[in-house]
Amino acid sequence: MTVAALDAELGGSRQQLAEVLGVRIAEWPPEGGEWDRDAVEFFRRQVDDGGFDRSWGPSYIVGDGSLVGSAGFFGPPDAAGEVEIGYSVCRTERRRGIATAAVGQLCGRAASGGCASVRARTTADNVASIAVLEGNRFVEAARDSGEDGSITLLFRRRLATTAD
Repeated sequence: MTVAALDAELGGSRQQLAEVLGVRIAEWPPEGGEWDRDAVEFFRRQVDDGGFDRSWGPSYIVGDGSLVGSAGFFGPPDAAGEVEIGYSVCRTERRRGIATAAVGQLCGRAASGGCASVRARTTADNVASIAVLEGNRFVEAARDSGEDGSITLLFRRRLATTAD
């Protein structure tokens, strides 16, 4: 993701974002997903900070010339070698294996980048997201109850190392 793409999103213009990315956009941002204005602002602030390594950031997912989702890291690995991921797929593109493939690719990138593990969060009622994580060998590591009664699940996948 580039500064120009993030600025187009913050400006709220699908057409401008489509032009910056050189893609078609039918639906954006993904409904009910993690990619919302707060996420865009978070990554834009990191880019403004100047020290952000974009290889540990988010990416757009493009399929057949159309923007279909986003997936990526929330930043570089922490001191323990763990990195957090997030992903979101447009409603019209779900149930096609896009999120499963994206999460698998992110885990591969994390492993090749020397990470020991990957974590991801989802809500307890997001059955599809849980299936994506479990299909990528993540296991539930913790649960957190919000003040509003919602339950957030933390999933973790340990990555193979040369010592394994």
